[in-house]
Amino acid sequence: MGNYIGNLTGNLLTVYGDDERSVEVEIDNIDISIDIDTAIPCGLIINELFSNCLKHAFNCRGKGPGEVASHIKVGFNTDTDGQYILCVADNGCGLPPGLDYRETETLGLQLVCTLTDQLSGEIELAADNGTCFDIRFPKAVSK
Repeated sequence: MGNYIGNLTGNLLTVYGDDERSVEVEIDNIDISIDIDTAIPCGLIINELFSNCLKHAFNCRGKGPGEVASHIKVGFNTDTDGQYILCVADNGCGLPPGLDYRETETLGLQLVCTLTDQLSGEIELAADNGTCFDIRFPKAVSK
C-alpha cells in the first residue's frame, strides 16, 4: 500500500498543479499488502479525500512568507484489534461550519461514505486544526 499511496498522491499533486503553493505530503504506513477487492475502494477513498484537500483545504491561507506550511498526511495501518485504519488529514481551514459529510449533496463525500460501507467500516471525523478522516474497517471484509 505504501508504494500505491505514494504513486497515487504524487499523480494527484501533478494533476492539480501544485505550483502556486507547496504542499508537504506525509505517507504513514507499515508494509501492508492487501487484496485487490480492498485496495480498489481504499484507492478511491484516498483519491477523493486527497483531492478535496488539494482543492479546498488551504484556500483560506495566503501565499506569503511566514505562512504555515500546507501539510497532508495519508496513513494506512492496523490497530491493536487487527482492523485497518485509513487516515487522510490536513492542517488546512477545516470543513465549513454545519457541513455534515454524511448528508452532503456532493458526489465525492457520498462516494467516500458508500465505499466505507462497502468495506464494512466506520468513519470518524476530527475537525481540529484542519480536517482528519479516520476510516476503520476489518481485515476480512464480508461481502
